[in-house]
Amino acid sequence: MLNTDLFTYSGFKEFTDGFTVIVDTREKETDHVLAFFERNHIAYIGRALEFGDYSAEGNHFSLEHSFCVERKNSADELRRCMTDPSLRFETELARARCAGVQLALVLENTSEQELLAGDPYHSIPPGKLYRQLYFYSCRYGCSYSCIPSRLSGQIIYNDLLMRCFLLYKSAVYGGSHEKR
Repeated sequence: MLNTDLFTYSGFKEFTDGFTVIVDTREKETDHVLAFFERNHIAYIGRALEFGDYSAEGNHFSLEHSFCVERKNSADELRRCMTDPSLRFETELARARCAGVQLALVLENTSEQELLAGDPYHSIPPGKLYRQLYFYSCRYGCSYSCIPSRLSGQIIYNDLLMRCFLLYKSAVYGGSHEKR
């Protein structure tokens, strides 16, 4: 039985025992992210996720049904997702929200300036992508980070570990930490 009587570093280490990143099996172009995990001896497994591209689990917790990271490898990929007539991306955000799963969007090789600039080749006026992304973050409760791809593995790991920390804190101070 996990001892959550005290909020301590050793308690957190015990809580995160067996920490493993779950990488969605449908995720593409992951070599740089997986290389970061391997360089830093971070365990990972491939498994289909219902939402997002990355989540985590351990011996005492699972984030799979509460927090996931969705990665987009470029502004072009984000643009395709957000202008897709099938609304697949927005539907996934809505489904995650309804299921109680918070998504963090990691936007590789993208800057807010690029999102603000628009895209004349695709008839996207200046500011539209940024406004749409901001709307999604407000409506569906997802955060987003614009980062260089060399930092993706670290940002994904940090997001997942911070979520574990918040889950541990909740378990210590009166929440549930059990796996779903």
